[in-house]
This record gives sequence, structure tokens and C-alpha cells, in this order.
Amino acid sequence: MVIVPQGALALVPFAALPGGANGNPLGATWAVRYAPSLSTLDQVERRATLAPGGARSPSLRGALVVGNPTMPQVTFANGARQRLAPLPGAESESRSIAAQLGSQPLIGPAAGESTVVQRLPAAPVVHLATHGFAYSSEAKARNSFVALAPDSTDDGLLTVGTILDTPSLQLTANLVVLSACQTGLGDLKQAEGTVGLQRAFLARGARSVLVSLWNVSDASTRALMIDFYQHWLSDADHPDKAESLRRAQEDVRHTKGWEDPRYWASFQLVGAQ
Repeated sequence: MVIVPQGALALVPFAALPGGANGNPLGATWAVRYAPSLSTLDQVERRATLAPGGARSPSLRGALVVGNPTMPQVTFANGARQRLAPLPGAESESRSIAAQLGSQPLIGPAAGESTVVQRLPAAPVVHLATHGFAYSSEAKARNSFVALAPDSTDDGLLTVGTILDTPSLQLTANLVVLSACQTGLGDLKQAEGTVGLQRAFLARGARSVLVSLWNVSDASTRALMIDFYQHWLSDADHPDKAESLRRAQEDVRHTKGWEDPRYWASFQLVGAQ
């Protein structure tokens, strides 16, 4: 099922809506994915995809996996500057996922912004487990960011503006996962969806992007992400990304204490299968 939301509908987790007489959510039956527009969907579906099942494993060894970078400082609305809190759960998540992909994760100071930007174009899969923040106003939408480690040349805030304005950032990624809070938010438009991180990565060549709609639970997100990759990489029937996400969300939804949609419904797949 593909949904092309308009305006504020881009903020609705359709997979969590009741989808039948028994009250089960829509995502219990249907694999839901999203697109900013039908023209964008057509464009991304023409991009190269990965081989199914185990045949894709060799190409995934070049995956870029980031977890719990040394956190940068950010300036808040009141002018105060503060360093973002570390995310040990994101570090654990990234180590588990890197092992599944056959790659080495970038942790702490190794996840410098310049290093990540340099590796982005060649990575078949990009997984960034860190902090994220989205601005909803048109004036600041380009400042929406995912946090990386500051280094000698960059402040550690990988912004929408940086992604769109860096000529060398021509991605070949089949999937970009932004395992952070609010990465699916931004400046809402009546047409062409949300102007934010998801649109920036799609515009730069990603086939699909997995993003979140709200502040996510560290523990349930770790479980969701690990289950997502296990389904996508290991299930015998070779599910596509949307179906793999649906199965992972069902796993989390049926975990005691995580039945509420706030634990499992935040993440959405935007783009191609």
C-alpha cells in the first residue's frame, strides 16, 4: 500500500489506524509505505535495487552504520548552547545492525561529520542511529539535522542544507535509515510532502528512507531496527523493505509493555520497495 499524503496528513501514522472490524491496526495486514508525490515515487523506483535474499550480502559489506557519535553542541531557541546527551542504546543498536550487514560501525569520535559525508555516496545502505531534530518553519527547514561527531572542519550537525548543497553527495544507497527522533518531520507543504531530511536524501539519490514522526523510545527503537534488518536480510520469503518494517512493527506491538503505537508506529518507509 502506497500513501501520498497531503499537508498535515504527512504526520499521520497510517499503519496504526484501525484497519478492520476486529480493531487491529492497518499495519497488521498491509505493508504501508509513503511517497512525497507520484512523480517522486516513479523516479525513485527507477533507481537500482539490490539482489534478493542472500545474494545481496556481499554488496552490503560497504554499508555505512553510525551509532552514538560523540555528540555536538546545539543552540536552543533561548540562545543557550548545550551538548546533546549520549545514546548508549543507539550504540548497541548500531553494533548489532553492522554485524548483520557485515560492516564495521562508526562509534563515538570515529563518526565525524566529514568522515560520514565522505562515505555516504558509495554506501549501499546508510544507518544513522543518533539524535535528530526537525524544524517545521520554512525559514528554518534547511537547518533540520541528524547529529554526528564534530571534527576539525565540521560542527557535527548534518543538516538538510548541507545535504542539498554539497555537490559530492550523490548517493547510490538503496536505503537510508534515520534511526533518530523526528526525522520524518519538517516544513509541511500541500504538495510534494514534507520538506526535510527525508526529501533531502531522496533528492540526493537514495531509493528509500526510513524516518520517524516523533520522539522515539530508545529501547523499542533498538528492538524494531534489529528486527527490521533480520526480516529484510534473513526471512526465507525475501520480503521487501515495507513488508520487513510491517513484520518488525508487529513484533514490537506484540511485546509486553510496547503495545501502544507510540512504541512501534513512529517509523515510516518513504520511497521505493
